[in-house]
Amino acid sequence: MGVSADAPSLDSAYKLVEYGDRPVLKLSPGRSSLPNAKRVWRHFPIGPDVLAIRDEAGPIGFEPLLVPVVPGGRRVDSPDSIEAARIRLSRDLAGLPAAGRDLHEPVAPRVELSESLRVLAGQARASAPLE
Repeated sequence: MGVSADAPSLDSAYKLVEYGDRPVLKLSPGRSSLPNAKRVWRHFPIGPDVLAIRDEAGPIGFEPLLVPVVPGGRRVDSPDSIEAARIRLSRDLAGLPAAGRDLHEPVAPRVELSESLRVLAGQARASAPLE
């Protein structure tokens, strides 16, 4: 791939999940995707994670894995202390099953889809044009 010297970047989207206000998905065998922006929710100790539509509330007792820190260029909260980061890391590691802590062949937690995401994916598949 080449780009020009005066514009050394390429604007692209790898897996489109929304076009305008319409959720879209990829249906290629072995490369399918799910529609809409998403968020992952986790329960401690770690069991199956839940993949949900970004704006839907998480399951009771679950925490989002990613949280906004600098939306619109402004910090949401003060930075955590090193001690708070240590405590969070210790909790996260202790919550992983032994197979997830294996350094050579770690096993990621299982991921389940939220009911809302499952329904939206079904609707998007049903409305996708057939080739």
